[in-house]
Amino acid sequence: MPLPILSPYCTSLSDTMATDDKKQGETTGTADPWVIVSAFSPTGKVYDGSSDAELYQSPYSTIKIEGPETGYTTKEEAIRNGIKVRDGSCYFDDWYDIHPYPKRQPDSDDEEEEGGAKDEGPIDLANDDWDSCDLENEDNDEEQNIYVQRLSAYNAEVARRNIIVKEALDEQKKKEQKKKNARTKRMTKAKVVKKAKVVKNTQHN
Repeated sequence: MPLPILSPYCTSLSDTMATDDKKQGETTGTADPWVIVSAFSPTGKVYDGSSDAELYQSPYSTIKIEGPETGYTTKEEAIRNGIKVRDGSCYFDDWYDIHPYPKRQPDSDDEEEEGGAKDEGPIDLANDDWDSCDLENEDNDEEQNIYVQRLSAYNAEVARRNIIVKEALDEQKKKEQKKKNARTKRMTKAKVVKKAKVVKNTQHN
């Protein structure tokens, strides 16, 4: 079952994948594999919030793992597959117009992809983060950020977002309860005053 996500727009791995390092090690050969993360965030066109809590509760704000949730043993393998995820996203259609290198990664079964180039040599391990905002598409309601990181870092980010949302929701509930208590107090006081007036009038009569 999925982890309980307080914001419906923030997703994470299952309880087992998040906590069972032994199982992760058996599956990928490492207790903390590399994963490909896809994170969407709203642009100023549709969002003008002033807090992280509002941001993470926005329907335009999501975070999830692309590809196998068990991840990859090496960062290079994750980056190669991350580039394919990026190349398959419509948010990066014009990426090679401004970032001609590294060249497009072909599918494993094909020597070359249409519009791309053959896989040439090793991957730059520092090139592990791609953001569609680089393309400056003013029509976008949201931008996509694809990056490679450790599974533990991904889980930590999901937890951080959920804590922020939970704290904001808790604070909102406190404020609503405070208003409710104040309203109840005013109504009670009004009833007491009204009752006192009725008693006073009855005594005079």
